[in-house]
Amino acid sequence: MNKKEEYLALLSKTYNEAVEYLLKKYGKARDDYFREQSYKRFLKGEIKKITKGKFSRSAEGLECHHIDENKFLNMTNESSIKAQNIDFKYHKKERLVFCDVVEHTILHALISKETALEFGFPGYQIFLSRKIKDWYVEKIIPKKSKWHIACYHRSYLTPEDAYELLEKMDSMLSVEQERIKQEELEEKKEMIRKGNYKNLNSDSSRQAITGALYNLNKMGASAYLHVFNNFAYSKKYKKKISQPVEFEDFQRGMEQYDLDGMIRNIQLSIDYVEGKIGRREYYFQRDLFSKTIDEIEAERRIQEKKEKHAKLKKEEFYSKYPKFEKKDIKYDVKRQEVNALLFKHSHKHCSFIQFQSAMKSYSLDELLEKLHSVVKK
Repeated sequence: MNKKEEYLALLSKTYNEAVEYLLKKYGKARDDYFREQSYKRFLKGEIKKITKGKFSRSAEGLECHHIDENKFLNMTNESSIKAQNIDFKYHKKERLVFCDVVEHTILHALISKETALEFGFPGYQIFLSRKIKDWYVEKIIPKKSKWHIACYHRSYLTPEDAYELLEKMDSMLSVEQERIKQEELEEKKEMIRKGNYKNLNSDSSRQAITGALYNLNKMGASAYLHVFNNFAYSKKYKKKISQPVEFEDFQRGMEQYDLDGMIRNIQLSIDYVEGKIGRREYYFQRDLFSKTIDEIEAERRIQEKKEKHAKLKKEEFYSKYPKFEKKDIKYDVKRQEVNALLFKHSHKHCSFIQFQSAMKSYSLDELLEKLHSVVKK
């Protein structure tokens, strides 16, 4: 079995089977990943950096993988350790396994597949698969770091073999991504159906409409997020993070918003989930309808003022030029339109461009007077 076939065989295993295979192939770790006392002091906030154990086999071109990376993210990062409150037992030598770069990538691909991309995927996508592509497909060979040079040679693949292996892993995870996407879509559609959200209208209670918006936001919609989200302290992450408010708080916050706009936002979310509109259109229209009652009232008053002003202008215009009303010449007629109408009624001894040039010395009112005098009743 050549190297590529060995890698493909590893990719066909379950994650636990792959770990067992690599433990037999390379043997167990000789030391814990971190020093226990240093780790405990770090968790207490006494020190900022954790002292590592003497586990490394980088001189052999091997990388160290935490077996429990199917339960946690970025397990060797100090910030992630605190955020996830990772117990020291997961860093003990019994929970470590060695692998070359390609095997490490395969382990992350298997974790991603088996955990529905919840774990393993960031490491696969951002670091490991990119390393294979850079080193073996693009032929960007590491030259400075002795560790990288040893790793490069340990798992060397031809560009063709590396490309084929990456294609296999990417394809496997693409299928998983599509499966997750479809599952989430079906869950959203089921929630919309159970909640009878499509039938909500202006006769529905404000509580029912607000409840629908709250639930839609919880499943990924993004209407009224400034009301829905709040920065609050998280015990899990031990810092302030953006997280949904309680429904009662959301309900109070939504009291100031226009009910018709809320209904429109519910329909927009449903249309987006069902694929009737795209992301860009959803975000654009969402903002159009997310207005408060006061904003709607202010817009109404402005519109009424505009309409009243337009009505007065229209009345004044037709009072001054009564012939224009039947000819459908409007009060806001543009100068060029007036020139065109005057030209139409002229003897046309010149071109329209020449005519327009000759009319430049007249004001719009003077042109309207001229037009009114030549227009028939």
